[in-house]
Amino acid sequence: MNLKPTLLSLVITSAILSGCNATTDKHATKSPATSAELTTAQGSLIPVASVIPHPSDMSVDITASGRVSTLNSIEVVKVGKNIPYTYSSGRVNNTPGFDWYVSKHFALKSNRPEAQVLLYMELLESSFPHYIELFGMTPPDMENKRMAAVYGSSKKETKIFVTDDNITRGISAGGEAMFYNLVGYSFPSAREQHQRYIVVHEQGHVFQMSLMDYPGWLPTWFTEGTADALAHHYYDPEKKQLKVMVFDRASPMDYVRLGLKQYEALNSPSIEDMTNNPSLYRGINFFIVHFMLDDPDRSHKFKAYRDEMAAKRQSDYGSGKALSHQLMMDIFGDWDKVEAQFVEYVASIDKTFNTAAGPWEQDGNKLWVRVLNNSYEHGSPRMDVRLKPGEKPSYKSFKFDQPVGEMSSLIIKPVRGNDNPTVALTIDYLADHLHRGHAGIGLGLKISDENQQRLTADKKVGTFKQKSYKPDEDELLQIKIVKGNTIVVNASSLGGEDISYSISPQMVADLEAQLKPKLGLSVTINADHLTILLKSKASEYKVNFSISNDVRTKLLDRHMAILAENAEHRLTAFFDDGRDLNPVPRDLTTNLEVNPWANPADRAISRLFRAMWRLGDKVPSELSVMYEYMIDATPKDRKTQLASLAKLNAASASLVTAIVNSGATKEKVNHALEELSGLHLRLEWRQEKANGEQVVSAVLRNQGAAVANANIVLSQEGNNSFTKDLVLASGDKTIQDLTTTLATRTSKKAITAKATVEWQGQLIVLTVTQGARVYPWSSMAIVEDAKVIGKEVLITSEFRGPHAGETKGKIMVQAYPSDIFETSYYEEEITMAPYEIRQFSHKFTVKSGAKAKPNAVDVTFELVIDGEPVLISQRSEIK
Repeated sequence: MNLKPTLLSLVITSAILSGCNATTDKHATKSPATSAELTTAQGSLIPVASVIPHPSDMSVDITASGRVSTLNSIEVVKVGKNIPYTYSSGRVNNTPGFDWYVSKHFALKSNRPEAQVLLYMELLESSFPHYIELFGMTPPDMENKRMAAVYGSSKKETKIFVTDDNITRGISAGGEAMFYNLVGYSFPSAREQHQRYIVVHEQGHVFQMSLMDYPGWLPTWFTEGTADALAHHYYDPEKKQLKVMVFDRASPMDYVRLGLKQYEALNSPSIEDMTNNPSLYRGINFFIVHFMLDDPDRSHKFKAYRDEMAAKRQSDYGSGKALSHQLMMDIFGDWDKVEAQFVEYVASIDKTFNTAAGPWEQDGNKLWVRVLNNSYEHGSPRMDVRLKPGEKPSYKSFKFDQPVGEMSSLIIKPVRGNDNPTVALTIDYLADHLHRGHAGIGLGLKISDENQQRLTADKKVGTFKQKSYKPDEDELLQIKIVKGNTIVVNASSLGGEDISYSISPQMVADLEAQLKPKLGLSVTINADHLTILLKSKASEYKVNFSISNDVRTKLLDRHMAILAENAEHRLTAFFDDGRDLNPVPRDLTTNLEVNPWANPADRAISRLFRAMWRLGDKVPSELSVMYEYMIDATPKDRKTQLASLAKLNAASASLVTAIVNSGATKEKVNHALEELSGLHLRLEWRQEKANGEQVVSAVLRNQGAAVANANIVLSQEGNNSFTKDLVLASGDKTIQDLTTTLATRTSKKAITAKATVEWQGQLIVLTVTQGARVYPWSSMAIVEDAKVIGKEVLITSEFRGPHAGETKGKIMVQAYPSDIFETSYYEEEITMAPYEIRQFSHKFTVKSGAKAKPNAVDVTFELVIDGEPVLISQRSEIK
């Protein structure tokens, strides 16, 4: 995905990437930064701009393939206290000690070091194509707006920077996205993996809210499940490579493990149960989303459900639950069958990794352990690997689903399932800690009887009560490289010997001479001994460790482990895990489609399914047969995928004829043709100008393969009407603008866009109607400046209710100077309904004989908006 046309002179490439007075976002309309306006301080990674670059003048170059993004280059600019134009416009402010940074699609307020700011921007831009795939399209006016994020240095600071944005509490759990102002707030935890996760997760919520107005149109399992699934990631900092929606990975933040525990605790809940359950069960939510999106057929039904729920705009807090389940049954068909498949899906989960003791981190294929003051509460860190040396590898599409690491020349190629299996590990040492801690491989793992009794969930996975689990009680042959100069083999727990070997001085010297020491450890299981081979850049060292036949059998038939302690060396395991057996590997160096199968036909299949769904019980066999064919081709090689797309496009005319002759009503036929065509019409509001004018655009997109002849009309009673005739090629869009004023936006007269399109010999009519203005979320505005009328001061304020839920609180009004009024303070309890817009007026009477003149009035709303405590205040100067 190359989003690179740019005027900025400084490109921060992936090779290079390895600081209060409020300034309102009206400055976002300034001219884009030019090379003359950019300065970079010595030693700084990020250039500074005196004006905010327009999104179109910034670039990001990403290679996206399937669920993987590789960042090639990115532009990030520091804009200081200039607040960028975002979907949070008017509801996000400056904070002392924080600065604003912008990339093409995101605006970040942060006081973190520049390297961290760059990392967050890299992660967000790398996630952007996957947000689009997950939620269906970009938010409106994305060409001009950015999405806002705030990342502070500590939890203590969150109360400060959240309060600056009118929210009267801090945030929890490392991050939170606020639907009041569409901002994703985060602060770092101790876990580096979690620092990345929380950024991707919270901005996933922001993306959804920017697109769909409010997260509560869909059940909790959707809103939280999609964000958690997306952020359950793999990230290689060396390659700048991000994979989202990873199912099976090595990490203590493990939703597979959590999901199995929760699924058992809730007695195998159904999807319907979770739809009706408002509580947050992250693990089960994670399962439901993967169950839906990792299967070709269910993925298209899921997307239809997602879009229809968003269009219905019914909150999950009320009738939305009933609507959600009814839509599921309507779209998926035999719901009992779906629920049965979900039970089978959970039962089939086969997890590769289990953290016996940590704390572990994962960077790409490299694992490492954070050093905790030389003390590990639950024993030496151990990552269990549920693979057996004696078992032949096999490929499963969503098992160990992360990019394959490059083979190292320092190890023997691993192989399992033969007479002499080999497993290996490479150790990237931190040079200063070469002679610290240990790293290695464990073989022949058997959980002790005592630890078995401590298991609390699915027994095959082994979810441990970490406070009571004692990994040192388990049987395990351990091969450890200790302090970079000793091999220690502990086999006594399996009935073998414990022997230590001094690594040759030549190899130790070789490691010490390297700026980035690297060592390969290969272990081969022979008939009566283990061959342990160490290899460095310029040296090899080998020892043979004798084993009995009984020990050999245990090593072949039991699971393995990765071992580390007291050093943050990076460990890459080579266990012949089966990823190289993928029959249809995807090219991660080429831009392919952003769906699990990198299928070029994916969106066309979704359109086909939605057309079928619109026809109800009148679906022609031509459509259902084509759909089954397309689904069958989805997981296959690219040649087959492309052939299926060509077949679908070639059959377009016959499918249209089948729809027209289906016997469905005229309305259903029009709707089905609209879905199949890929035509999409929506209204998008642009930024309000200083004179009160605001443009609303009718945007018609042709997302299908065929040319469309269109007539588009945009109108509002009492305003101008505009019409346009045009030809839309595949992938084209057209925009028709209508300028609104303060008067037309308060008229309550609807705006209507109507497109009449000739497509494949048929006329399709698309109509979108919206209120006289875009609903501006929960917000307050002083309608006009306070006025002095004789001996009275009049103030009028307007408040807009939420999209859903209830708003309660009070309005407080204070006039100044307070001593000249008979009563200078007024307070009123208020309740607001969703979408309600109410004006509040009050008059203050000036005391007789008062010499001073009225000069200001403060209006403050202290509210709980759909559960969110908010304090909003504005001052009106009396001139």
